[in-house]
Amino acid sequence: MIKVKYQIKGTDKASVFISCMSETIRVLTASCDSTEYKRRLTELKQAEELLYQATNPVEVPNGQTLNEIRALKRLRKTDCAYAPQFLDNTADWLMPGIYKEGMVGGFVVFILMARVPRDEADVVAFWNRSKEERDEIRKAFKTALL
Repeated sequence: MIKVKYQIKGTDKASVFISCMSETIRVLTASCDSTEYKRRLTELKQAEELLYQATNPVEVPNGQTLNEIRALKRLRKTDCAYAPQFLDNTADWLMPGIYKEGMVGGFVVFILMARVPRDEADVVAFWNRSKEERDEIRKAFKTALL
């Protein structure tokens, strides 16, 4: 199975929202003590990064994509039976005309993995299992990730 993740263009509405949020944080930050100032400054930096990513192509995939690849690699090393087995990944830049909502020139990542047997990945099947079975699956994930 191949999972494709790519940078999307922010909508005008989202860009305006993030800009407003950024300005609000900037105004609120002016009247804070040093601890609160640092926290709000971090929030401001995150908002500005989101706005940049929503309006400009970036070469490096976002943190969630990189964390997903790291987690899949870690799960592969532990032979977790309840997770897809990571095989490989590659990255490139998105070309025009591929995805309507994609950011041309932004990142695109292809993650190749072996599919987990259907009943293992099925959410309904998971919740239909006994509590003991669900706890065993949770324990396998926790062990694999730690």
